[in-house]
Amino acid sequence: MESIIIILLGLILGSFASVLVYRVPYGGSILTPVRSECPKCRSKISFYDNIPVLSYIMLRGRCRKCNVKIPIIYLVLEIITPILFILLYSPDTYYYIFKISVVYILILISFTDIVTSLDDKFKSGMIPEIYLILLILLPLLYTGFVKQNELNFLYKLAGFATGFLLLYLLSATMRVILKRDSMGDGDIILLGAIIMCTKYYNATELTLNLSLILIVSSIVGIVTWLVMRYSFKKQGLSVNEIRIPFAPALSLGCLYLLVI
Repeated sequence: MESIIIILLGLILGSFASVLVYRVPYGGSILTPVRSECPKCRSKISFYDNIPVLSYIMLRGRCRKCNVKIPIIYLVLEIITPILFILLYSPDTYYYIFKISVVYILILISFTDIVTSLDDKFKSGMIPEIYLILLILLPLLYTGFVKQNELNFLYKLAGFATGFLLLYLLSATMRVILKRDSMGDGDIILLGAIIMCTKYYNATELTLNLSLILIVSSIVGIVTWLVMRYSFKKQGLSVNEIRIPFAPALSLGCLYLLVI
């Protein structure tokens, strides 16, 4: 019964995530319109066409009215959210709520970064500030009010400073070498916030977590760049036009630490 509730919660939040991903970065309201609508024909989507996963499959990924293709990201969000909620399960209720809250925000950050990096309206991928603020507040609130550990609270602040400064220095170095920005301010803040969300009780554990996140994110980033480089060359496009969203790679590093 508990698993069913978790899956249903994941499906609902996964469906809502697609609303946030396609509205927040464009300045749209998350409250209106109440009913989702097709971005092309503007027809309201009926409730039976808005059932997570099933509706996408039944409609074969197309709008019922105008037959325009629905982005696959909608289906991906509705599938991975409940799966991650199951993988993150913990008998410690407060810690479980903390973990799925962190991962849900990382899902929003990652997919917003992907969608905006693929949109010519943006110079690069973007991360809404509200998500970064929430990601910073969550571990502070959990440590301060649930764990009520003053020392660990200070460790969280130290973790943010360490992650932020490390990526800031790396970004500054890459800017000098490449003569252009290699990552945005949002990515730099994100690493600091992500470190705060991991478990560590001393400098050694903090260093280990930071190292693991950087290793995982670097591997994901390199593989993504190689795939996109191959794709761009095959299409005859300039490799210099490649825009790699780094937030998903950092998020996977954090997810790895939260799951193990």
